[in-house]
Amino acid sequence: MPTETDTVVPADVNIPENVCAKIIGIGSAAAGTVATLKFGDWQLERIVADTSRADLARIPGNNLRKVLIGENITRGLGAGTRAETGENAARDSETLIRELLAGTELLFIVVALGRGTGSGAAAVVAEIARDMGIMTICFATTPFTWEGKIFVEQATAAIEKLHAACNAFVLVENNLISQVAGDVDVVEGFKLAGTWIEKGVDACCSILFSEEAGIKLDFATFKCVFPVAGTPTLFAIGTGTGEGAAEDAVSELFHCPLLQTRTATTHSDTLVIHLKMGTRPGMAVVNEISQRIQGRFGGSDRMLSSFTVVPELGDNIEICVLGAGAIRQTRQKLDRVFAPPKGAGTNIFEELANDDPETGVAETSPQQDELFSDTSRGVFQAQKTRLYDGQDLDSPTYLRRQVNLQKILDQKKRELRR
Repeated sequence: MPTETDTVVPADVNIPENVCAKIIGIGSAAAGTVATLKFGDWQLERIVADTSRADLARIPGNNLRKVLIGENITRGLGAGTRAETGENAARDSETLIRELLAGTELLFIVVALGRGTGSGAAAVVAEIARDMGIMTICFATTPFTWEGKIFVEQATAAIEKLHAACNAFVLVENNLISQVAGDVDVVEGFKLAGTWIEKGVDACCSILFSEEAGIKLDFATFKCVFPVAGTPTLFAIGTGTGEGAAEDAVSELFHCPLLQTRTATTHSDTLVIHLKMGTRPGMAVVNEISQRIQGRFGGSDRMLSSFTVVPELGDNIEICVLGAGAIRQTRQKLDRVFAPPKGAGTNIFEELANDDPETGVAETSPQQDELFSDTSRGVFQAQKTRLYDGQDLDSPTYLRRQVNLQKILDQKKRELRR
């Protein structure tokens, strides 16, 4: 007999087992990326949206939903590299976009910033998703500096709007990726960003949806890791193989280029750690990895762990870490603009943003400010990006000029050994 405190679910109630997740590529470049993404057999509906009918027709793949937006604005001829046109096209197709996103609980947005459709339309899609209560994770690429100051400026403006509308925002800066990768040919250079997006989407899906032997995170908990839109996002991936796989993966994780972008953070009070391995990890391995990651990225409040066993990986290991930084500061800014909804409840994760009983906003110490400002823009992280001739003056010179410091260091070491 159930007691008065028991919750009894009627037998005829249909409890959904899977989260409705979709991925949308906005603009021709991002549409091509989404069409060719290779990751696990996740139940993701793939959508590609563009203002050019011809570009949509050229995108390969049958498991896609191709959507022409802004036909009244562009007549199907594209945005002409103008972000304003891309934005107007998306707003003109708002009803269509809402129909596309109906029923969605988790949305991945993929966009290549700089040109017209992506730079203008992606933020509109993100805003609509936020208005519909959809958790949104955005992977955005930026143009190379040599592509010109107009594209760089359009990308910079789009970053600010997109970041503010997304729960998690991962910036894949082409200048950074190429700096880390070294000298590769042009075609491979443009593919590098797509590789990181592929890894990122696959990691998130593994955390939430993997049916392989392991431990996954439930969606409600995952959402609470990112309680406020617009926070700096901690997202890093490292891989290793062979006898020292764990050590190599941790080392690569700590040097992940996604940690150096202007919207990233290297500290989060709540961390999610995901391990993907060929066999079940031993407690000693998990202990060692968790402690090292906590020492590097934080996680002093909560560490949420998951792992997936994929026998095909053999002795390979992949580690993904994610979280949100500066939650208190972001909540404080939002509270000055938006009044909280009546009757809104809180959960244990949202206590991060409600530590002060009088104001409902936690006080921020100078030490926390320093932790949250550890990005490629250093102490200028909170300042508006200053562009001169298409370059961010507050970004280190070696990043702007794509100087591979690791390559130079290795070369110097070889010279000293002689």
